[in-house]
Amino acid sequence: MEYFQSSNYYLPEEIVVHAGDVFGAYSAIHAPLHKRREILDEFLVFFQFKHDIKHEIKWLSEKENHLKQFDRSNLSLSDVQRLSKRLKAFEVEVNTKEATLSSLVSKGHSLIKQGGYNTEEIKDMTFELQNKFQNIKDSAQA
Repeated sequence: MEYFQSSNYYLPEEIVVHAGDVFGAYSAIHAPLHKRREILDEFLVFFQFKHDIKHEIKWLSEKENHLKQFDRSNLSLSDVQRLSKRLKAFEVEVNTKEATLSSLVSKGHSLIKQGGYNTEEIKDMTFELQNKFQNIKDSAQA
């Protein structure tokens, strides 16, 4: 206020009042905007998690189909050897993917602990990923 009076501004009292109004309006919208930002960040994490889960489930489905293609009837010795090599390569591929899948499952569990809007969907997706992975591991060892 003193600055405006010493600089001979026109209507310094009104400038101070308007500045106070602007500051009050900013303060009034700051809290809702901050809350909206938190919600958007939560949804960003959820959709990234959902994308990652869908990608891994697709990979697991492809590997399930790959396992089903192994015909284990009427095999000659060379067919058994070739099948054995393919299954070992398959097991190695699945085992290397295990760390990625485990970290994704851990992320799902941490999101569930945090709570939020989509905890049920996260539980379902995490459970599906775990089941598909376990089925593939069991099928590869059988």
